Amino acid sequence: MFAQVRNYLKDDGVFLVDCSLPDLPTMVEANHKQEEFEFVNSEKGTKIIDRFTPSYDLINQLEHDHIVLEEYKEGQLLRWEECKETMSFYFLREMIFLLESEELTVFHQQGSLYNDTPIDKDAEEMVLFCRKVTS
Repeated sequence: MFAQVRNYLKDDGVFLVDCSLPDLPTMVEANHKQEEFEFVNSEKGTKIIDRFTPSYDLINQLEHDHIVLEEYKEGQLLRWEECKETMSFYFLREMIFLLESEELTVFHQQGSLYNDTPIDKDAEEMVLFCRKVTS
């Protein structure tokens, strides 16, 4: 993907990467534990229950999520959906390495999309501002 970004990016163009930072203590605590969220759809008068169970493979840096959604009206189940997804997570050094390996240089980084704060122990995001390397 980053190779294609480089191919399409103008010489003065800027490409932003905005990723969540892995929070290992939270991931270990949440591993295999189901969370349940409840939402109300006021337009339809229904209640949606979202059951979310993450499983983390810390060696391969993968998050496997199992999600079950149920929609109820007046206590009766209307719809039920289930999905599983797998996502990779990356650390700052890896993301910079991936970008630089495709001749994109990081000229600025910050810990929030909306605020120019440092990427430190309190940051939840890594936002990387990149340009392509020009000869």
